[in-house]
Amino acid sequence: MNFGTALASFTLLSADPLGLRSLAFTPGSSGSYLLSFANAGGDNLGAILDNVVVSTPAIPEPETYALMLAGLGAVGYAARRRKQARS
Repeated sequence: MNFGTALASFTLLSADPLGLRSLAFTPGSSGSYLLSFANAGGDNLGAILDNVVVSTPAIPEPETYALMLAGLGAVGYAARRRKQARS
């Protein structure tokens, strides 16, 4: 796998069992990246891939922050009204 200047390869021998291989990549800048696979084995079987997953960490959207602030504001307003009602 080639991510710009980051290159990762996994070499399996013919007797090795198939298994999970993973690569963690943190880009240095935002933008588009190309993920490509190549078989360099020189055999007639080719690359065997299944269930390739590309995931990103969960980043809260601005709406999430707005809802959180609105909820905190509502809790503060309710607490203030309750305090005023007692006095």
